[in-house]
Amino acid sequence: MNKQNFNQSEGFPLETEVLNDMQTAYNIFNSLGSIAGDLAVISGCENNNGVISNGVVFINGEVLEFRGGNPTTTVIIVETPIKKEFENGEEKDVLFIRFATFGIGNTTYNWSDFKRPKSTIQLTKEKAEQTELEKLIQRVKQLEERPMANVPIGMIAIWGRPSNEIPKGWEEFTPLHGRMPLGFDGSQSDYDALLVPLGSRKKKLSKEHIPEFKFTTGTIEQEGNTDSSPGGGTPYFKPSQRDVSIGTSATNQIEIDFLNPCLVVHFIIYTGK
Repeated sequence: MNKQNFNQSEGFPLETEVLNDMQTAYNIFNSLGSIAGDLAVISGCENNNGVISNGVVFINGEVLEFRGGNPTTTVIIVETPIKKEFENGEEKDVLFIRFATFGIGNTTYNWSDFKRPKSTIQLTKEKAEQTELEKLIQRVKQLEERPMANVPIGMIAIWGRPSNEIPKGWEEFTPLHGRMPLGFDGSQSDYDALLVPLGSRKKKLSKEHIPEFKFTTGTIEQEGNTDSSPGGGTPYFKPSQRDVSIGTSATNQIEIDFLNPCLVVHFIIYTGK
């Protein structure tokens, strides 16, 4: 902005050109109103019980005093010239007082079109709120793109349709091919590790797997010979019984492993907490 240095000695040349330069210098302030936009309420113009207070407005690139009162639908710009007497006795318009107010004229502006701009503090706060809102909107979009039930990543489910009908976002869990799941149990060493293959499809029994048991069967025993001489005579027999024991004693018996092919997994339940 241009500026004047009036504080000088030897007679400052205060002429009309200097005064015009001053008016040109402060006229630049009108451009600040563009920050708020056309038909903006810069300050004041508050509604107090149906009466609009005085204030400042911006109209068509010009910052103007606003003289309030009972509101009407339109606003006009009033210009009042002030005359001054010159040295030759002639009076001329030298000052033009311009202000906006409610009224009707050739050029009017709708009062409803006037808007009050937000302060920089309000804008900064709203920008922060808008940023948070955009983050929330983005999260909602991401959730909408996921399955309807919002299934957590890593959940294993049962699918009873052909593999070519598997929904988007899902795929076959190949480690469970030919196996069944088994619940995790940290108290047993066989079941305390996730996704470790256990068991086999076939079992081979050995004699150590057969429990010990006894039964009695009928037999015959040689009782003697018809001739007592060595190597002579015919042997003769009598009926008898004997106990037969097979299998492995309890102290040496091996337990049969009946564990089917499986994978250790977690079974989880949705509680909504």
